[in-house]
Amino acid sequence: MESPNHPLKELFSQLGLASDIFSINEFIGAHSPLANSILLSEAPF
Repeated sequence: MESPNHPLKELFSQLGLASDIFSINEFIGAHSPLANSILLSEAPF
């Protein structure tokens, strides 16, 4: 059975994004905070 929890590194890799900790932190810093009125699935990034 597959674990329901996956590391962010795995998600970034699946999306074709750099998945090292520095790149993940850069992405989060550049795109947060997301306004409460915007669903994550509808974010422009």
